[in-house]
Amino acid sequence: MKIALFLAGMDTYKQALETAQHEMAELLERRKAIDKRLIALAPLVDQLSRICNPMPPPDLNMPGSLDIGLTDAIQLAFKSGGAFGLTALEVRDHLKAQGFNLDKYASELPPIHNTIARLEKAGKLETFQRPGGVKAHKWVSSLLRAVREMDPVPAPSPIIEQASEAFFRSLGIPSDNEKAPLSGYHRTKK
Repeated sequence: MKIALFLAGMDTYKQALETAQHEMAELLERRKAIDKRLIALAPLVDQLSRICNPMPPPDLNMPGSLDIGLTDAIQLAFKSGGAFGLTALEVRDHLKAQGFNLDKYASELPPIHNTIARLEKAGKLETFQRPGGVKAHKWVSSLLRAVREMDPVPAPSPIIEQASEAFFRSLGIPSDNEKAPLSGYHRTKK
């Protein structure tokens, strides 16, 4: 009976985990779509504002080339870059296509390379080789960065191992060293 209740509880936790993972994936996709749309709309709003010359309401923070820096623009480019990642040249082309003004830089690629190096050092980008030896970079999600920063789970102490074995034996579940019965519950080694 105890085992059945325990196993029923595990199914509930697994369902909750699957639901949370599914919702998180949906939200990340929506955020990526929103970021991409904001980048696309920013230059349009900026240009139309220059033509129409209206003053935006003071509480409306207009996204545009004035309030998005090179680092933010490059991060957004990588976030929408997909599994194939981007080269520095592709980042530059993406920024230009999105209307980011690179005219203030004497040369366009050095600040892009420097920003990529900083993002890589911060763990936000990974560098890899494409087929043909082309060096590219791809975005590392915040979830993956958090998992990588976590300490590894320490091995259980011998006392905990012995207590665990005694607990399972008291329930009639054989230990890893004993032969499992042909029917009924049994543990599998993790």
